Amino acid sequence: MDRYIELTGARRNSIVLIDRVGQWIWHRNGFVAGNTRYRCSSYTERRCRASVVRDLHGIYHAHGHHNHEIHQALISRHTFVEWCRERARTTNIRPHAIYLEALRRFPGPPPCQFQEIRATIYRARRETNPRIPVSPEEFAELIESVPRYK
Repeated sequence: MDRYIELTGARRNSIVLIDRVGQWIWHRNGFVAGNTRYRCSSYTERRCRASVVRDLHGIYHAHGHHNHEIHQALISRHTFVEWCRERARTTNIRPHAIYLEALRRFPGPPPCQFQEIRATIYRARRETNPRIPVSPEEFAELIESVPRYK
């Protein structure tokens, strides 16, 4: 099991790094000389100076110390939402059914309400949908080329 895992963030093209051992969350901060820098997600709220750098070889190096409690509740929310997002990409199940399935899969109190992640699930599903054809020729090509319609 890897200590650090990367998940897609809530904003477009954002990456969230989760430390599964220390229970911390990091946001990508930028690239310097091929190295990817991450800073603690509590940087803006609590001015936490802890950071992580991933070098060219994919090895993570932690710097600094945290000045706050661990992010365990946020990590469970991130994994819950990421599982729902991936399920929406790979299946044609209704979004509310995906949410209910996730509640059964992740025991304990729900990390978020359905209304909070409904748009995320629909957006993930939309990414995998084929384009809308504008002519009969494109429609015929779409029917033959997309495996979903065969």
